[in-house]
Amino acid sequence: MKSPMVQVVAADLGSSSGRIMLGAFDGESLELSELHRFPIRAQEVGETIQWDVPAIVAGVREGLDLAAGHGDVRSVAVDGWGVDHVALGADGSPVAPVHAYRDPRTEAAPAQIAERIPTAELWRSTGIQPQQINTSHQLFALLRDHPEVRERIERVVMLPDYVAHLLGGPVGWSRGICSTTGLARPGAHEWSPEVMARLGIDPAWFGEISHERTVIGELDGSNAVIIRAGSHDTACAVHSLGPQDEPRVFLSAGSWSLLGMEVDEPLLADEVRRAGLTNEARTDDGVRLLKNITGLWILQECQRQWSRGGQPVDVVGLVADAAASRSLGVVFDPDHADFLLPGTMADRVRAHLRRHHGREPADRGQLVRTVLESQAVAYARYVEQLVAVTGIRPRYLVMAGGGARNRLLVEMTAAACRIPVVLGPAEASALGSVLAQLEALAQISGSSDVRALLAGMSPKTTVSPDDVRELDYLAALARS
Repeated sequence: MKSPMVQVVAADLGSSSGRIMLGAFDGESLELSELHRFPIRAQEVGETIQWDVPAIVAGVREGLDLAAGHGDVRSVAVDGWGVDHVALGADGSPVAPVHAYRDPRTEAAPAQIAERIPTAELWRSTGIQPQQINTSHQLFALLRDHPEVRERIERVVMLPDYVAHLLGGPVGWSRGICSTTGLARPGAHEWSPEVMARLGIDPAWFGEISHERTVIGELDGSNAVIIRAGSHDTACAVHSLGPQDEPRVFLSAGSWSLLGMEVDEPLLADEVRRAGLTNEARTDDGVRLLKNITGLWILQECQRQWSRGGQPVDVVGLVADAAASRSLGVVFDPDHADFLLPGTMADRVRAHLRRHHGREPADRGQLVRTVLESQAVAYARYVEQLVAVTGIRPRYLVMAGGGARNRLLVEMTAAACRIPVVLGPAEASALGSVLAQLEALAQISGSSDVRALLAGMSPKTTVSPDDVRELDYLAALARS
């Protein structure tokens, strides 16, 4: 006889959309369904780029109201993208705008911070790549430009934790999302007051870092509890893959592509830093050794440019056009500064290719093909970096997130990396959050439970390099 149904809700916040997903578990099988999806887009306010946090919270609450119509909900958890935060005053209200990580105010921060803490030392102190998007750099820029705000700050919390607080939870700090800040010690079990002090950031603004898979409070107006279930969307996505039985590379492909391996402890050798890799927390207390790569953001911005002032441009049609186009024969670095800020991205891609390679795409289809090829080649190069620093050769790459729906990108990835690509869940972050909530509620426990649950959800699709020999040229581009 099956157990009574247990329902939990994942509020999964992405930098382009928010999803409210309902997980229904009957003791043997798990069903995941989307209840609500709403747009999330950073707004240009003067010369800054900011998040409309009230709109994000309203979208979450609307989804939770819909969830209530499906019966009793036992728990809710919030996860989201990394590094962005909220500075709170004594009354619990924000004392500064909630800037987006692409805000240009941090452009000078890396060089200015390096004068206080040399880059290699900052890396060893945190295990995180010093980048201008990091919370450390954002807070440094805030205090540099608006020193008067220092006296008004009481707490600094990460954005998903802030949303969870507004839903009824206490102000708190989840390990997964805090590991992205560049302000915690390697492994993110505790903050680094030494780093904070040298950057002029008050350690008193931050409380104790809590473990994931813990109950923290009650959802306002209901009997449901609020759970920290991963907090960082990529931590949740990796958790959705279940325990690894053999070496693998994970790839969470969304607006950002997070490519890495699961390790037990932070890797802090200088060769890891030089490879551009970073150590972020896993939901299960381990570490994700990974590279943050600019992902589908470039294609999304091209799509937005082409949609302005006319009919929306469908990404499915763009990918179909790309599949029918010839390769331009060159690729670009998705992480180049030319592609960091929002705007007329298709024009930037053309200008970049013309400036650096002396050629440009003939049409939209060839431009999109070049974007996807550049993505796949970047994945292949970082797979080799991971192999070099860990000494582990993966048996396969598992791709999750929205990119797993893009069959052309999947095939290009298999060809460029020369390893099989297994398709993971498209809604990986939400699924990982649901699994962690069920663990926190003691509905499932241990690797065997998770494996059995995932095995019953959907068959795995694998794309082998042998299946896409017509794309073999991508492996050569990756080695060039």
